[in-house]
Amino acid sequence: MAVPDFLVHVAKRLDQESDRATTFLDPATTRRPLLRIVEAECIGSHVSTLLDRGFAGMLTANRLSDLNRLYGLLRSVGALDQLRDAFGVFIEATGGTIVLDEKNDPHMVDSLLKFKEQLDDILKTSFERNDELAYTMKQSFESFINKRKNKPAEMIAKFFDEKLRSGTR
Repeated sequence: MAVPDFLVHVAKRLDQESDRATTFLDPATTRRPLLRIVEAECIGSHVSTLLDRGFAGMLTANRLSDLNRLYGLLRSVGALDQLRDAFGVFIEATGGTIVLDEKNDPHMVDSLLKFKEQLDDILKTSFERNDELAYTMKQSFESFINKRKNKPAEMIAKFFDEKLRSGTR
């Protein structure tokens, strides 16, 4: 089963279990402990598998609703640290690919700006502007930008110089 499908399945099961607990058990005392157990079994025991198998693909495909579902489920089991680490690894790998590809130099800044815009949208829409994930994004950008000495800085300076010159004409 694909990770997005699994996330939908787990969300449905959690809703069903919540409805059952409300209907048949005392909602004030039993519902929350029961849901914690179901969350731990359905999500908590599969966190690394979810992140290893489907997280990068969902980020690349910009699957905002699936990423939001993953974020909510991982938050419910206290696994945001693992999400943060996987997010940082993805950003460094993808950004590093952009920066280290010398054939892409003429389009490096455009690619970086598109990548940053995509990540900003994911952070805002799917990750509810989580401060820790925003900080991880900032740190990851700093890390991959510095993988190639002065070239990214040079390309950014040329990009802005070109934009400023074309704006005065």
